[in-house]
Amino acid sequence: MSKVYKIAKEHSGRVHEATGTLEQLIEYFGYTLKCGNSWNKKIKTNPTTINSLISNLNKSVNETQRGSWNPDYYYLVKE
Repeated sequence: MSKVYKIAKEHSGRVHEATGTLEQLIEYFGYTLKCGNSWNKKIKTNPTTINSLISNLNKSVNETQRGSWNPDYYYLVKE
């Protein structure tokens, strides 16, 4: 059985959470990863660890929301 993780996305002072296995979370956040990868090919669309997923999500935000006064931020929720 695969481990289940919870990732939080902070946007404009609000927090949205997504829960699932690594594979499910990659699928859930796939669009964000693909958008970031379209700007920077170093951003992985299929990371192999949860920490890599979070890192690549934040890199995607850095590429796609550059210049935003309040960009999104992703982090792992510890339970």
